[in-house]
Amino acid sequence: MGADTAANTQPAASPGRYMQAMPSIRNTILVATCLMILFLSGYLVFIRGPKVREKQFNLEQEYARLIIDAKKLPDAIYLKDLVRSVSSYESVECSFIGYGGTRSTQFNPVNAFKRLASVSQLVELINVSTPIVKHYAFIALLEKNPVVCKKIFPDHLKDKQTFGLFCGCTIDPCPINIDFFNTIKSSLTPIEIQSYKTDLLKLYNGTYFQHMIY
Repeated sequence: MGADTAANTQPAASPGRYMQAMPSIRNTILVATCLMILFLSGYLVFIRGPKVREKQFNLEQEYARLIIDAKKLPDAIYLKDLVRSVSSYESVECSFIGYGGTRSTQFNPVNAFKRLASVSQLVELINVSTPIVKHYAFIALLEKNPVVCKKIFPDHLKDKQTFGLFCGCTIDPCPINIDFFNTIKSSLTPIEIQSYKTDLLKLYNGTYFQHMIY
């Protein structure tokens, strides 16, 4: 009984101790909260932020591209129709044709190709189109970007496809490589002219087309 009485009569924990501990607890919670805020801020700024900005930037780029493509769409349609129309030409007519030297009424599409087609599109037309389309596309490329035209010319030195060239009273076959050479010749140096001329003569020496290489 005495022992129980002694236990029950031990002083209870003083409220002052809790009051003294409160600032320490409060400071711990405050520090933890600040650290959490700093962590979240860092995540949003350095990790999540760039992804959001990148996504927004990509969306803006895609929107701008769609706007540009929409504006170019009519040109793409007109270019396709132009290529189809020129592909139907039976020959390339000079300024004057026939026995009487009548002025040709054939539409010259060079300016249209320059306006409707980009440099890369002209290069593509020169690579894969019919000989007559190649003829006009090459002239358009030379006028639009001579540097690129000179750069791709060597790739076509062995292109022996022909098209009909209607000048005066006759329609003569004309190889693409010779046609390109005669078209670009004024933009070449004397050394380049001689070099390409030598290459072409190796291909056509003793043939009907040799006289076209001058």
